Amino acid sequence: MGKLRPMQSVEAAAVVPLSPEETWDFFWRDPRQTARYLASSVTVEDYEVRADGTPRYRMVQRIGPLPAMSWISDYHVFDRPRRHVNQTLDSPLGGTFYGTFEPTAEGTRVTWRWDVEPKNLLIRSLLPVLRPVLAWSLQRDLDAWTKAAADLLA
Repeated sequence: MGKLRPMQSVEAAAVVPLSPEETWDFFWRDPRQTARYLASSVTVEDYEVRADGTPRYRMVQRIGPLPAMSWISDYHVFDRPRRHVNQTLDSPLGGTFYGTFEPTAEGTRVTWRWDVEPKNLLIRSLLPVLRPVLAWSLQRDLDAWTKAAADLLA
């Protein structure tokens, strides 16, 4: 049997027809409200912005057919309007999540990448099967969020 990869990346990307600043502000104005635009069933709890400007919160989400999971998103890079990086803590999946906001002729290309690093051996062994579900869910959420942002222009 081959060695299990400790981490696998899941990525989603979409172009939002807003400037990077407008896109960032739409998402980060109040993530508790913005979460309602995502396609998955998501709630944001215990949202706080620390003295250094980085947020930390608990996210509860149902991803595809998987049971609801919760985790803490703990940000250590929060560079408006270019990128954010957070650790996914207190979760069977774990890992590091990257969000980038790049200007394009059509608006802003938003890319979400999650380097999933399960701590649990069973989850790690199932990751090759779970990865397509996670990728589908991430892209679906980003597409729904992009549509909501685009509806601001309508």
